[in-house]
Amino acid sequence: MPEKIYRTEVIPKGDFGLTQEQLEAKHGKEHHDHPRDEWRDEVRKGDTQLGYWDWVLRQVESHYSGDCDQCGKRDCDKTFANSELICQECASAEFTNEAKARDS
Repeated sequence: MPEKIYRTEVIPKGDFGLTQEQLEAKHGKEHHDHPRDEWRDEVRKGDTQLGYWDWVLRQVESHYSGDCDQCGKRDCDKTFANSELICQECASAEFTNEAKARDS
């Protein structure tokens, strides 16, 4: 069985929970993760009719409001582990269990 590789990069909530006005005040003219060029492309293709900051808010909310791939917990700090987006609690438990199995 191939050894699992764990990547424990924490993805903080960052902008999750901020309003459109708060996002604009925090980032100024453009959000670094959601450039205006991407928004313009979506507008041009007819994929959105939202204004720029409403579109950014939708992007931020859609990323963090998903369920943990293992326990179903919502709206929490997530981490990537074995290509899954999971909550810190699941990542910690899984990593600890793997380490114990390896050491025994």
